[in-house]
Amino acid sequence: MFRKTVGGLTASAVVAGLAAVGVVAAAPASATTPQKAPNPQLAGCGIPVTLVLDASSSIGGPPGSSEQDQVKAAANAFLEGLKDTNSSARIVQFSGTSVQISERKEIKGQGFTDLQTAIQQKYHNEQGYVYPGTNWESAFWRTAEPAPVGEDPTLSNGLVVFVTDGVPTRYGTDTSNQGQTTQFYTDQAQVYSDLLKTAPRSNRIIAVGVGLNEQNSPGSTARLQQVSGDVVVQSVAPGKTINDFDVLIPNDFSNLEDALKSVASSLCGGAITIEKLTDEGPNGTYAPAAGWNITAAVTGGAMNPADFEWIKPVNDKDEQVSDTTAPEPVNPTDPPKGTVQFQYQPEQSWNSKNPSIRITETLDADFDPRTSPFGFHCEFPGTDRTPVEGQLTVSGGNAYFDIDDVTADQRLSCQIYNKHKRTTLRLLKQVDGGGTTEAEWRMTATGPGNAPSYSEWGDNQSFREVWANVEYSLDEIAPAGEKDNYVAGDWKCDKVQPTGSKITIPAGTTDVTCTIKNSRKGELVVKKVTDPKGATQPFTFQPTGWNNNGVFELKDGEEKSSGKIAPGNYSVAESVPSGWTLADITCDAGKPSRDGDAVYVDVPAGTKVTCEFKNTKQTAWLRLQKQVKGGSAQPESWLLSADANAPFDSKDIDKVPGNNADYAEVYADVTYKLSESDGPANYTPGDVWQCVTDDTDRAETAIVKPGDEVDLEPGEYKTCTIINERNLAELKLVKQVEGKNNPNDWTLSATADAPDTDLNFSNDGGSGEFKPVYAGTQYKLAEEGPGGYSPSDWQCELAPQDVEPGQVEEIDLEGGKITLKKGQRVTCTIVNTRDLGSLTITK
Repeated sequence: MFRKTVGGLTASAVVAGLAAVGVVAAAPASATTPQKAPNPQLAGCGIPVTLVLDASSSIGGPPGSSEQDQVKAAANAFLEGLKDTNSSARIVQFSGTSVQISERKEIKGQGFTDLQTAIQQKYHNEQGYVYPGTNWESAFWRTAEPAPVGEDPTLSNGLVVFVTDGVPTRYGTDTSNQGQTTQFYTDQAQVYSDLLKTAPRSNRIIAVGVGLNEQNSPGSTARLQQVSGDVVVQSVAPGKTINDFDVLIPNDFSNLEDALKSVASSLCGGAITIEKLTDEGPNGTYAPAAGWNITAAVTGGAMNPADFEWIKPVNDKDEQVSDTTAPEPVNPTDPPKGTVQFQYQPEQSWNSKNPSIRITETLDADFDPRTSPFGFHCEFPGTDRTPVEGQLTVSGGNAYFDIDDVTADQRLSCQIYNKHKRTTLRLLKQVDGGGTTEAEWRMTATGPGNAPSYSEWGDNQSFREVWANVEYSLDEIAPAGEKDNYVAGDWKCDKVQPTGSKITIPAGTTDVTCTIKNSRKGELVVKKVTDPKGATQPFTFQPTGWNNNGVFELKDGEEKSSGKIAPGNYSVAESVPSGWTLADITCDAGKPSRDGDAVYVDVPAGTKVTCEFKNTKQTAWLRLQKQVKGGSAQPESWLLSADANAPFDSKDIDKVPGNNADYAEVYADVTYKLSESDGPANYTPGDVWQCVTDDTDRAETAIVKPGDEVDLEPGEYKTCTIINERNLAELKLVKQVEGKNNPNDWTLSATADAPDTDLNFSNDGGSGEFKPVYAGTQYKLAEEGPGGYSPSDWQCELAPQDVEPGQVEEIDLEGGKITLKKGQRVTCTIVNTRDLGSLTITK
């Protein structure tokens, strides 16, 4: 690359040259030069800037050489001049092609440091581009293109500072092509410079040609104008803005630093950048705050527009302007949160007026200006002026500070600190019902965002500082494992009325104590007891205020727990089933109050209350009796019983004599099995017990159950009788005669011994018919009749109809005595034969 420099100039000569504006008339463009896009005007400071640096071989190397270090120093000086102005920067370098050495970052804090590091470490030392050569097209292409080549969003309403020391010798975007004319290379670059300048991008391009004046490099001015604008200067005088020139031509690299400083000053000269900080950051740190109204005023005699003019915001008549600190940025080009920027353009009369700048904030009711270590801090980037800091003066609803003797080349970067108004708070714990102590509970108050929180044990007696005028949420942390064991009461505060667990303490109110009482949960247990014990009858209960009011059932010996419930009044009622009486309800605590079949209990904090429901089985009265038909046996010869299954066997009737006349108490609605002991032989009990109610107001009950079972209604009197009958048989006596007499001449008889004589009978021998006799009783058979006859033995046989085919049944007959079995029908016959005399013939 061809390059000429002007050497031999002293530093004082360079400074003197910068004191005056040198506007160089532009040579007319050739007929083949494309019409360039106009260079847009910028509104002022606080915009995105792209610094495009020539890194071709003409800038002496290796790293550490004079010219490379001068470029680095100039780039850093340019950034220093824009520091803390809400501006951002991206850095591109080019040679045969181009490369980005730093993505866009804010020119403040860590962003400023990162940009400086990129310049120091990557300028002329970056990989990824073609070297050597000078390719303007690639440089402007990379500046204009979106990511990944360029950036998203693409640059708009910003400033491009294009720094070069030579003429273009290459073309192509990401390639390095040659073999064309210098004008061709320039025309190719103009395609992308015009793209940058044309709406809606509307970026202004300042071309800085180091030593490229017409004497040293003929045609260079026109080429720089082709990619920027027509106005060419050799230096930028104080008071001139970035909109007053397009091309800046410093003599050589030794002048580059001052040249770029002047570019920064022309962009941000008269800039006032305010950052509003409040102690709303983490742990009380100061963080940018949006929405604060800030006013900047010029005082000390300087008048608008004679001595200055507000260009941001535009105001050509007032000495003050106002704006609001910015919210959280949405787009990369938005100003940082908490900042506001003003900018004025001083006239030549500015310094003679010795003006001051007054910065005023409208106070927020929740904040006071910080007093320690200072309320504001102002620096003057790009100058040697010592930073100024101090306290704000409060006046009415505002607070302000003044910066005196502000010269035309100075700009302000200030931070204003406000501290949230404070109050004091104490949270106390009360524990009812034991289980834990106040000192085991952690009490907390949490405000919005990064508001200082309160966290102390429940017995803490000291007040802690919190923010005033903001809502805090009061809470507590139970000891491990105890959270579900307590019910929290309402928060009560002595100087402020809380809303639930929320409290806002107004400024000026201090030492507020808030207390909350936690009551240990109690327990209500319902226990079922029956008399007799062991009953399987389910009993239904209706709770109120616990168990979700859902009914439950219990049997004897079972119990139901409410679980952990809040202290308070609860009830439970029993649905008493038929046949039972709710005899008693007893509770071991809780001041029970019985109301019919229900009980109301006050469950104290931390107390288990057990209520026992005792039910007794209702009873009735039963009498067992025996009746005897036939024979000589008496009712008392039999023992009668009534037995129920467990657990209702405690009132069984056990072996009462059959002549019993008394009632015995038995359980109602319980089935009793009736029985009798073995009694005298030859008796048969009836098929059923006959049970009859003895209550005149009850309907008479017939035979019940299967014949040997009975149950009674509550309170009923009932008599159950069983009839035992003497076993019988039938006997017929028949006379047969072998002789002249008639059978009726004989009387036949069957006679039993006492006491079973009532069925003894006799009949004529010829008129025999079946007569009932006692089974199992021995009868003596006899006859009376005429003499002269001899009786045979009695012959007895069963009636033919009583003998089953093939059946052989013995008859108990021994001599003239017979014993019949139950149900036998026996005919006994005796034959009398006429006695014959003897005739003796003597021969």
